[in-house]
Amino acid sequence: HFESLDLVGGITCIQTKRFLLQFQHTDWLYFMGIIHTFGQFGRPLTVVGNNMGIRRSCYEACGGYGTIPFSITEDYALYKTVKDNGFKVGLIFHENALVFTHPIDHLKGLLKQRKRWLTGGWDLPLYYHCMIAIFGAWYFTFPLIWFFNWPLAIGLFCIKNLFQIIQFNVLYKKLNQATSHWTQIILYDFYLGIAVPLTALYFLLPFKNQWKGRQY
Repeated sequence: HFESLDLVGGITCIQTKRFLLQFQHTDWLYFMGIIHTFGQFGRPLTVVGNNMGIRRSCYEACGGYGTIPFSITEDYALYKTVKDNGFKVGLIFHENALVFTHPIDHLKGLLKQRKRWLTGGWDLPLYYHCMIAIFGAWYFTFPLIWFFNWPLAIGLFCIKNLFQIIQFNVLYKKLNQATSHWTQIILYDFYLGIAVPLTALYFLLPFKNQWKGRQY
Protein backbone atom coordinates (compact mmCIF):
# COMPACT_ATOMS: atom_id res chain seq x y z
CA HIS A 1 0.00 0.00 0.00
CA PHE A 2 2.99 2.31 0.37
CA GLU A 3 3.24 2.33 -3.41
CA SER A 4 0.37 4.84 -3.39
CA LEU A 5 0.10 6.00 0.25
CA ASP A 6 2.34 7.83 2.72
CA LEU A 7 0.49 6.99 5.94
CA VAL A 8 -1.30 3.66 6.20
CA GLY A 9 -3.71 2.60 8.93
CA GLY A 10 -5.07 -0.87 9.63
CA ILE A 11 -7.97 -2.24 11.65
CA THR A 12 -7.93 -2.88 15.39
CA CYS A 13 -10.46 -5.07 17.21
CA ILE A 14 -10.87 -6.17 20.80
CA GLN A 15 -10.25 -9.80 21.74
CA THR A 16 -11.68 -11.18 24.98
CA LYS A 17 -13.75 -14.11 26.30
CA ARG A 18 -15.61 -12.06 28.93
CA PHE A 19 -19.22 -11.40 27.94
CA LEU A 20 -19.56 -7.75 28.94
CA LEU A 21 -16.14 -6.80 27.59
CA GLN A 22 -17.05 -8.27 24.20
CA PHE A 23 -19.27 -5.23 23.68
CA GLN A 24 -16.02 -3.30 23.22
CA HIS A 25 -15.19 -5.58 20.28
CA THR A 26 -18.54 -4.72 18.73
CA ASP A 27 -18.00 -1.02 19.44
CA TRP A 28 -14.51 -0.89 17.93
CA LEU A 29 -15.56 -2.80 14.82
CA TYR A 30 -18.56 -0.52 14.27
CA PHE A 31 -16.53 2.67 14.45
CA MET A 32 -13.68 1.21 12.42
CA GLY A 33 -16.36 0.63 9.78
CA ILE A 34 -17.49 4.26 10.01
CA ILE A 35 -13.91 5.52 9.61
CA HIS A 36 -13.45 3.21 6.61
CA THR A 37 -16.68 4.44 5.01
CA PHE A 38 -15.63 8.09 5.30
CA GLY A 39 -12.30 7.16 3.72
CA GLN A 40 -14.08 5.45 0.81
CA PHE A 41 -15.85 8.73 0.09
CA GLY A 42 -12.56 10.62 0.10
CA ARG A 43 -13.08 12.01 3.61
CA PRO A 44 -10.62 10.10 5.84
CA LEU A 45 -11.01 10.80 9.55
CA THR A 46 -8.02 9.26 11.31
CA VAL A 47 -5.88 6.17 11.79
CA VAL A 48 -5.35 4.18 14.98
CA GLY A 49 -1.86 4.42 16.43
CA ASN A 50 -1.44 0.79 17.46
CA ASN A 51 -1.79 -0.36 13.83
CA MET A 52 -0.28 2.14 11.43
CA GLY A 53 2.81 2.81 9.36
CA ILE A 54 4.31 5.98 7.92
CA ARG A 55 6.83 6.51 5.18
CA ARG A 56 10.05 7.90 6.71
CA SER A 57 10.38 10.60 4.06
CA CYS A 58 6.83 11.74 4.86
CA TYR A 59 7.49 11.85 8.61
CA GLU A 60 10.69 13.87 8.15
CA ALA A 61 9.08 16.22 5.63
CA CYS A 62 6.36 17.01 8.19
CA GLY A 63 8.98 17.75 10.87
CA GLY A 64 8.12 14.79 13.09
CA TYR A 65 6.66 15.01 16.56
CA GLY A 66 9.14 17.72 17.46
CA THR A 67 7.11 20.23 15.43
CA ILE A 68 3.60 18.83 15.99
CA PRO A 69 1.60 20.68 18.68
CA PHE A 70 0.92 18.60 21.78
CA SER A 71 -2.13 16.36 21.70
CA ILE A 72 -3.36 13.58 24.01
CA THR A 73 -4.31 11.67 20.86
CA GLU A 74 -0.87 11.61 19.28
CA ASP A 75 -1.90 9.27 16.46
CA TYR A 76 -4.59 11.69 15.30
CA ALA A 77 -2.15 14.61 15.60
CA LEU A 78 0.33 12.85 13.31
CA TYR A 79 -2.41 11.86 10.88
CA LYS A 80 -3.73 15.45 10.69
CA THR A 81 -0.25 16.89 10.12
CA VAL A 82 0.45 14.40 7.34
CA LYS A 83 -2.91 15.11 5.69
CA ASP A 84 -2.55 18.90 6.04
CA ASN A 85 0.82 18.71 4.30
CA GLY A 86 -0.75 17.12 1.26
CA PHE A 87 0.41 13.54 1.76
CA LYS A 88 -1.83 10.58 0.99
CA VAL A 89 -3.49 8.67 3.82
CA GLY A 90 -5.44 5.43 3.67
CA LEU A 91 -7.20 3.00 6.01
CA ILE A 92 -6.90 -0.62 4.90
CA PHE A 93 -10.00 -2.61 5.86
CA HIS A 94 -8.62 -6.07 5.17
CA GLU A 95 -7.92 -9.24 7.13
CA ASN A 96 -4.16 -8.89 6.54
CA ALA A 97 -4.26 -5.47 8.23
CA LEU A 98 -6.23 -6.64 11.27
CA VAL A 99 -4.74 -6.72 14.77
CA PHE A 100 -6.31 -7.47 18.15
CA THR A 101 -5.87 -5.74 21.48
CA HIS A 102 -7.13 -6.26 25.02
CA PRO A 103 -10.28 -4.52 26.32
CA ILE A 104 -10.42 -2.08 29.19
CA ASP A 105 -11.74 -4.10 32.09
CA HIS A 106 -13.46 -1.43 34.21
CA LEU A 107 -16.02 1.29 33.53
CA LYS A 108 -13.97 4.24 34.81
CA GLY A 109 -11.09 3.33 32.51
CA LEU A 110 -13.48 3.07 29.57
CA LEU A 111 -14.91 6.53 30.28
CA LYS A 112 -11.39 7.97 30.58
CA GLN A 113 -10.51 6.47 27.18
CA ARG A 114 -13.63 7.97 25.57
CA LYS A 115 -13.00 11.36 27.11
CA ARG A 116 -9.42 11.35 25.79
CA TRP A 117 -10.62 10.47 22.30
CA LEU A 118 -13.30 13.17 22.32
CA THR A 119 -10.85 15.78 23.60
CA GLY A 120 -8.13 14.89 21.11
CA GLY A 121 -10.53 14.76 18.18
CA TRP A 122 -12.18 18.08 18.94
CA ASP A 123 -10.81 19.65 15.72
CA LEU A 124 -12.14 16.90 13.47
CA PRO A 125 -14.19 18.20 10.50
CA LEU A 126 -17.64 19.62 11.13
CA TYR A 127 -19.34 16.78 9.25
CA TYR A 128 -17.86 14.30 11.74
CA HIS A 129 -19.19 16.27 14.73
CA CYS A 130 -22.61 16.42 13.05
CA MET A 131 -22.56 12.65 12.61
CA ILE A 132 -21.57 12.09 16.26
CA ALA A 133 -24.26 14.53 17.42
CA ILE A 134 -26.94 12.72 15.40
CA PHE A 135 -25.63 9.34 16.55
CA GLY A 136 -25.68 10.35 20.22
CA ALA A 137 -28.97 12.23 20.03
CA TRP A 138 -30.85 8.98 19.44
CA TYR A 139 -30.02 7.74 22.94
CA PHE A 140 -31.34 10.92 24.54
CA THR A 141 -34.48 11.26 22.40
CA PHE A 142 -35.51 7.59 22.41
CA PRO A 143 -36.90 7.73 25.99
CA LEU A 144 -39.01 10.76 24.97
CA ILE A 145 -40.32 9.00 21.87
CA TRP A 146 -41.15 5.99 24.04
CA PHE A 147 -43.01 8.18 26.54
CA PHE A 148 -45.21 9.86 23.92
CA ASN A 149 -45.56 7.02 21.38
CA TRP A 150 -44.12 3.68 22.42
CA PRO A 151 -45.25 1.76 19.27
CA LEU A 152 -43.33 4.28 17.14
CA ALA A 153 -40.31 3.92 19.43
CA ILE A 154 -40.35 0.12 19.07
CA GLY A 155 -40.66 0.42 15.27
CA LEU A 156 -37.74 2.84 14.99
CA PHE A 157 -35.67 0.70 17.35
CA CYS A 158 -36.26 -2.44 15.25
CA ILE A 159 -35.44 -0.65 11.97
CA LYS A 160 -32.24 0.84 13.41
CA ASN A 161 -31.10 -2.51 14.76
CA LEU A 162 -31.87 -4.28 11.50
CA PHE A 163 -29.59 -1.85 9.66
CA GLN A 164 -26.89 -2.33 12.31
CA ILE A 165 -27.03 -6.13 11.97
CA ILE A 166 -26.64 -5.77 8.20
CA GLN A 167 -23.70 -3.38 8.74
CA PHE A 168 -21.91 -5.80 11.05
CA ASN A 169 -22.43 -8.66 8.61
CA VAL A 170 -20.86 -6.57 5.83
CA LEU A 171 -17.91 -5.59 8.05
CA TYR A 172 -17.15 -9.20 9.00
CA LYS A 173 -17.30 -10.23 5.34
CA LYS A 174 -14.89 -7.44 4.38
CA LEU A 175 -12.45 -8.81 6.96
CA ASN A 176 -13.12 -12.38 5.83
CA GLN A 177 -14.08 -13.27 9.38
CA ALA A 178 -17.00 -15.37 10.57
CA THR A 179 -19.62 -13.11 12.12
CA SER A 180 -19.15 -13.43 15.87
CA HIS A 181 -20.58 -11.96 19.08
CA TRP A 182 -24.16 -12.14 17.82
CA THR A 183 -25.52 -11.51 21.31
CA GLN A 184 -23.46 -8.31 21.59
CA ILE A 185 -24.56 -7.19 18.11
CA ILE A 186 -28.24 -7.68 18.95
CA LEU A 187 -27.85 -5.97 22.33
CA TYR A 188 -25.48 -3.28 21.03
CA ASP A 189 -28.06 -0.51 21.26
CA PHE A 190 -28.74 -1.35 24.90
CA TYR A 191 -25.00 -1.12 25.57
CA LEU A 192 -24.81 2.26 23.82
CA GLY A 193 -27.94 3.41 25.65
CA ILE A 194 -25.84 3.25 28.82
CA ALA A 195 -22.39 4.09 27.42
CA VAL A 196 -23.31 7.19 25.38
CA PRO A 197 -25.04 9.18 28.19
CA LEU A 198 -22.31 8.20 30.67
CA THR A 199 -19.60 9.26 28.20
CA ALA A 200 -21.32 12.59 27.56
CA LEU A 201 -21.65 13.23 31.29
CA TYR A 202 -18.05 12.23 32.03
CA PHE A 203 -16.79 14.40 29.18
CA LEU A 204 -18.57 17.46 30.60
CA LEU A 205 -17.41 16.90 34.17
CA PRO A 206 -14.22 18.81 35.11
CA PHE A 207 -12.01 15.73 35.42
CA LYS A 208 -8.54 15.87 33.92
CA ASN A 209 -7.69 13.52 31.10
CA GLN A 210 -5.59 10.60 32.28
CA TRP A 211 -3.43 8.50 29.98
CA LYS A 212 -0.73 6.01 30.90
CA GLY A 213 -0.26 7.40 34.40
CA ARG A 214 -0.24 11.08 33.40
CA GLN A 215 -2.83 13.81 33.77
CA TYR A 216 -3.55 16.46 31.14
